[in-house]
Amino acid sequence: MSAENKSEIDPQFLEQQLLDAETPGHYGTFTDEEAAALGAFDEDAISEADALAASFHNPEIIEEVEAELAK
Repeated sequence: MSAENKSEIDPQFLEQQLLDAETPGHYGTFTDEEAAALGAFDEDAISEADALAASFHNPEIIEEVEAELAK
């Protein structure tokens, strides 16, 4: 998305769309540019190693998993 497209998005209109989307029985529709401005396409997931480490409580297992993932 270009900087020009970002500047064309009206923040007040976008805010109203978000409020509409939170209203039961209503829904909001967003263009790709609006969705991107709201962060819809930003990847913010944790890494596989972090997810596995969070699921184990045994430090030895964590080290084994991290060593296996590093291969």
